[in-house]
Amino acid sequence: MRQIGTLESAELAHRFTDYLVAEGTDAVCEQEDTGWVVWVRDENNLAAAKAQMREYLENPRDPRYDHASRIAGQVRAQRARQREEAARNWVDVRQRWRQPMARQIPVTMTLIVLSVVITLFTGSGTRFDGFLGRHLLLIDPSSQVPGETNATRRLVEILDHGQVCRIITPVFWHFGMMHLIFNMYMFYQVGGLIESRRGSLLLGGLVFLTAAAGNLGHYWTELVLAPDQNSLMLGGMSGVVYGLVGYVWIRGVVAPEDGLRLSRNIVVYIMIFLFIGFMGLTDGIGGTGSRVANWAHAWGLVSGMASAYLPMLWRR
Repeated sequence: MRQIGTLESAELAHRFTDYLVAEGTDAVCEQEDTGWVVWVRDENNLAAAKAQMREYLENPRDPRYDHASRIAGQVRAQRARQREEAARNWVDVRQRWRQPMARQIPVTMTLIVLSVVITLFTGSGTRFDGFLGRHLLLIDPSSQVPGETNATRRLVEILDHGQVCRIITPVFWHFGMMHLIFNMYMFYQVGGLIESRRGSLLLGGLVFLTAAAGNLGHYWTELVLAPDQNSLMLGGMSGVVYGLVGYVWIRGVVAPEDGLRLSRNIVVYIMIFLFIGFMGLTDGIGGTGSRVANWAHAWGLVSGMASAYLPMLWRR
């Protein structure tokens, strides 16, 4: 900081300091033996602030100084909020990496472990008739009837019986190791980013929201557009990944203070993958002959983007 001058009273010093702050100069005043000393933090503002102080001393009761206190208060409040946001987003990397991974991002790691275990116990997603197949997939595969058109009624009946978890649990079921590895890598990158920056509770809520939106959105969209395409065989974390990417993407635009950033390459990549998925070029990519749940990707992406932007509208 650089000193620009001394004033004889607290009233004059605070009045002038408020004026400087309101004009965009970061300034403070302090009491010393010789009086109240005014300082500016940025040396580049030194000459201008000294000139303003000379003008002020000629007529300290000029009306232009009257409203400076209110404006300065608003400026200082905004700066305080920015410092709080910066402190909340600051991460001590040295302390973070001394902790076990499960403590750094516990929700992310727990969901990855569940996905790996379930995929292994279901033979890479091929054992539909086992206990896990009957209880984790959106619709029990053993209850499917070829040619049945009232699948919506069966889903409602399942939900009425309290099996709401079926809306979420298909995300742990992966069709092949390539499907699992790709989804877990992306989920670790994006989910870990959100959890480390914004907390485990937010990540858990986003996973629940994007999983439900992706699974149900895909299921009913497929029933309308392609009821004969085995839309009940739905699994994988990719709808959630799309949702989390959508969330980080939008928050990086509307609330950069959150500290959430994605490289443009990742956003471009997932949009290209979504496009070629709807073109049918990714079907069977996991080696099981399964169709990619493109509508789960799309609905997950939309739900993630909406959950990032809607709170901004609520504040307005």
